[in-house]
Amino acid sequence: MTFDVKKQLFRKKKLPAQCLAVGISISAISISSLPISTNVHAAQPNAYELNIKQGDLASQLNHLAAATHIYLAADGSLLRGKQGKPIQGVYTPQAALDALLHDSGLAAIRNADGSYTLMKEQVLIPSSATTWQMDNITVTGEKVNRSLSETVSSVSVITGDQLQENHYKEVNEVIERVPNVIRHPFGVPNIRGVDGAGAAQGVFSFISGGRPRVSTSVDGLSESWTGVRYINTGLWDTKQVEVLRGPQSTTQGRNTLGGAIVVTTNDPDYEWQGKVRTGYENQDGKYQIAGVISGPLIEDELAVRIAAERLSGDSFINYHLSESEWPKAPNESTSQSIRAKLLWEPLAIPELSAKLTLTQRNADGEYLNYINGPDFSDYNFDGDNNNTRLQNSEETGLSLDIQYLLNDDLTAHLLLGHQRYQSEFTQYPSLFYMDLEENSTTFESRLTYEPAEGLLSGVAGLYYYTKNEDILIYDGGFDGTDKITTVALFGETTLSLSDKLDLIAGGRLEREHQTRDIVAWPGTAWQGEVDLDHAKNIFLPKIGLAYHLSANSTLSLTARRGYNAGGGALDWDDSEFYTFDEERVTTYEAGIRSALLDNRLNLSASVFYNQFDGYLAYVAPRFTNLSKAESYGLELEANAQPTPSLRLFGSLGWLNSKITDTKSGYESLQGNEFGYAPNLTANLGFDHDIHAKWSWGANAHFVDGYYSDASNTEETEVDGYTTVNLHTAYKINPDLTLSGYANNLTNEEVIYRVTTNGQANVGAPRTLGVTLDYQF
Repeated sequence: MTFDVKKQLFRKKKLPAQCLAVGISISAISISSLPISTNVHAAQPNAYELNIKQGDLASQLNHLAAATHIYLAADGSLLRGKQGKPIQGVYTPQAALDALLHDSGLAAIRNADGSYTLMKEQVLIPSSATTWQMDNITVTGEKVNRSLSETVSSVSVITGDQLQENHYKEVNEVIERVPNVIRHPFGVPNIRGVDGAGAAQGVFSFISGGRPRVSTSVDGLSESWTGVRYINTGLWDTKQVEVLRGPQSTTQGRNTLGGAIVVTTNDPDYEWQGKVRTGYENQDGKYQIAGVISGPLIEDELAVRIAAERLSGDSFINYHLSESEWPKAPNESTSQSIRAKLLWEPLAIPELSAKLTLTQRNADGEYLNYINGPDFSDYNFDGDNNNTRLQNSEETGLSLDIQYLLNDDLTAHLLLGHQRYQSEFTQYPSLFYMDLEENSTTFESRLTYEPAEGLLSGVAGLYYYTKNEDILIYDGGFDGTDKITTVALFGETTLSLSDKLDLIAGGRLEREHQTRDIVAWPGTAWQGEVDLDHAKNIFLPKIGLAYHLSANSTLSLTARRGYNAGGGALDWDDSEFYTFDEERVTTYEAGIRSALLDNRLNLSASVFYNQFDGYLAYVAPRFTNLSKAESYGLELEANAQPTPSLRLFGSLGWLNSKITDTKSGYESLQGNEFGYAPNLTANLGFDHDIHAKWSWGANAHFVDGYYSDASNTEETEVDGYTTVNLHTAYKINPDLTLSGYANNLTNEEVIYRVTTNGQANVGAPRTLGVTLDYQF
């Protein structure tokens, strides 16, 4: 009997999808009798020829039960969201179960009657000292899937459960958990003192072609950046967020001088499930409506997932403006997003997995969060002598992600993507208008070689990217086009020198071509023209050693280079065109990653030194490449689960930065600290399940004082702050959960940036919120 025939017989006896995918019990370790198959028990385990493709673990277990005639009882909640690896060959049922459940945190025990019961892995361990463990985490940001303890880059991973528990709605909120990372008012976090938004922000980005130093990618495609993050990177229905610190140019490529943020959203499931959320925040009167639904269109072959979210409400800023000067209330804002995924894993081609993703996001209204000083505690904006802006931005993306298993060791990946981004803003009371349209295409093809045993593993790839941008700002602003084309070859390999020591070597050969044609302030006495046609080839090597102290602990030492491309701009005083060089950094880093106490304690520590060459800074009236600058520091991170119901987390970052050499005329910067480079950051928190229905948690986040830019003047100095967040959740029934949270519980004054003209970008005061979730 073929596998397909057995599968058809099994379908008639399969449980409804919601029973398996959602489950009835919410207990972490209790087992309810939800049969995956009702076939006759096998008295003795036989061997079967199996070919089960990679995918949703629940669907894989259904295949296995049908093919081997076993009865498997499981709590569906244990399987929710878990993925399994493919298996092919001759297996006994127990061996197949062990292979499918490897690294899932689950295990199957064979009962006396030949049936199997699925449990959390720790339940099966007889030792009383080990009865629980944390979930395994896979890091994807280095283009090869690795466990957290095997990853040599300094990385923090925030899981989907943590995102939901803490009510994080966007990437800028997540970084409070990450050492040496702070929030930036223009939407890109600052990592290790590197201004994530880059040197060219706001109006200067229109002249010079601003680019960030920290990239943000969602499902493989980089987010657009045009001087300000007009549309936030939302986190509804997200699987995990990875924050990689230090240059990631080898594998992530462009705009990663300071680091990279990698967001992975949830994929479609082969069992119907869904969730609906409604929420409200008091401080800015913001409402949230969100939902997600996922399930099969063709059983075990074609699945869909659709997620949507809408946020709307008023700002916490008090605008003192005449109604006649505004077409609408300046404190209103609305954002919404929708994402649809289609996953195809044809039974006729089990090696193939193809995923089509369509996204659409828009944002409307306030986005700057400016207030006036000298007293920032009243959250007032006075428009008599100042301007603020309202935006209307939209982004649409389409991507195709294909994976093909060439053999047990070699996998081919292909990513094709196209994004269209359009942003408008209008400034009031002094009228100023922007209309920007950007179209970009991404192509990435790579091979990953990951043998179960062997001396060599690695990844090699080809990358192509092109962006076309049209800019129009009037009255009397800018008009022109910008085009960037990037082609790169990249790779990284790990060679085992001994049972414990690995050599890591990699590099990226990249060519970027920029053409930029901008006319600024046309028809005026200070008209200027940007006429840039510049191409650059650059090689970015990486080399390191990894020493495996044990199976769950790795000591590493790496050296790598990163860069951001140069460009051209106009002198702000006389509109003269000039060019500036690329930014380069060489980073040396030593670290240790450990999973201890049977994965109940994860520890990581890093020390690093960055040597910058040509670090770009804006010192009126021009951008200038600083000859030399350096930074060094320490990062500690810990996650622990001392009891089955208590999870602890904490991080500490220490940083020292210094401009060590400047060009003639910029001696005032000599010895200064970088902008956005606090000496100390820290975070400490917990999550506690009081019982099966009620949980709560809290965290405290500290950021030391820093300067808003490299001038280090008293006017740009920002005081340190400590915020405390609290959250709680109560399960009314297995499908309905009521949650509440308080952000900035102590009502701390949080200032992210201060300008020399007495304005500041600020964080929200105390905010209380409530959400109601229904899952099915």
